[in-house]
Amino acid sequence: MKASANEQSTRQFDLILYFEGRATGGVTGVLDGLRHALPAAMSIGTVCSSGAGLQEWRTTIEMEGCTVFPLALHNHAGLLGWFEVFRMMSLVRIFRHARIVHFHQHTSFSCLPAIACGWIACNRALISTEHYAAQLKFLRRRNLPFLLGWIRELRIHVQTRMKKLTLHALQTVVLVSHANLETFQSVFGNAGQPRLTVIPNGIPIRATDPDRSRARQHVRSLCGAGSFEHIVITVAALNNQKGHVILLQAAPLVLAHYPSTAFLCIGDGHLRSFLEQSRDSSGLKEKVFFAGIRRDIPRLLEGADLFVLPSLFEGMPLSVLEAMAAGCTVVATAVDGTREVVLHETTGLLVPAGDPKALAESIVRLLGNPSYCARLARAARHRVESEFAVQTMGFRYLRVYEDLLAGKEERTP
Repeated sequence: MKASANEQSTRQFDLILYFEGRATGGVTGVLDGLRHALPAAMSIGTVCSSGAGLQEWRTTIEMEGCTVFPLALHNHAGLLGWFEVFRMMSLVRIFRHARIVHFHQHTSFSCLPAIACGWIACNRALISTEHYAAQLKFLRRRNLPFLLGWIRELRIHVQTRMKKLTLHALQTVVLVSHANLETFQSVFGNAGQPRLTVIPNGIPIRATDPDRSRARQHVRSLCGAGSFEHIVITVAALNNQKGHVILLQAAPLVLAHYPSTAFLCIGDGHLRSFLEQSRDSSGLKEKVFFAGIRRDIPRLLEGADLFVLPSLFEGMPLSVLEAMAAGCTVVATAVDGTREVVLHETTGLLVPAGDPKALAESIVRLLGNPSYCARLARAARHRVESEFAVQTMGFRYLRVYEDLLAGKEERTP
């Protein structure tokens, strides 16, 4: 018999994972990997959004035995959650019955009121992971009229002040790459509280099929009725960060050399209509395909020729790790955590962000050199196995949890 919400909230948990995002993506992938990599004896609960975008994910993790609290605060502008008093009261009650609370910040200013709830609950084992600290460099990337610019500056000022205050409630902040650590320190410094550490993301390492013909046939089935010699795939949310506009600008340059090439975009987001209109107006409707959210990504990556990620900034991109693990050669932008995953000319190619010509040139270079592609793919697979396996990530987090609990016991009178 399933426990009531009140019984669940007063249950003792070894670990509560807290996530405010409203859709699946890289962070939910990290949460899944972390739950599976930690010892089975650990009692783990997850606080997440009650929105429809996470319904399938919530159901899946509940079936796996994870207690789910659909009580995450809203993250609109990083401020709305402070006004959800009744949810905050529920969170305080839950956090009081957790040995460790681990906040996963999917934006630079997410989770702040929830961290305050942890402080109110007097929980002294609070940890956060900054998945997109690199976003701090892009808060002012758009030029705005004076009044809107002033409002933006006011919001950034308030958000930054609130974040600095909530940092004092945390014992540890994890950055997913050294580049993100440098960005975080440049904005917030490091006075020793909280402790800063780097733990790269990890993924499950699956066996690949030596015979890729079936995977190639499968991925081509998503590319309309055309018969294509090459498939270039990207897996990313359709938002301003991921650089799909740059990919659309690069596509004609690639097609000039390899006209029998299709570009397959996996993922969804608020820019989908705009990107589809841009594709159509550029005459690329028969070459660029948007397939939405898919559950067969490893198979699609195995069947594609190249994986491309033209992001403007990144934390530690799981999609790149997944492509490397699947043996799909990677072309990505030389930004933040991506540079720490893809070693240029060794495990893939890196290009400057926002440069469609450089992106196209690297794609053309690899499409014309299959043996070089295969060598990069083999080295990339080996790098993921040795450095970015989910078990490695889980072990590193477990050490942090143990240190947190040891410190908590020392402080307890």
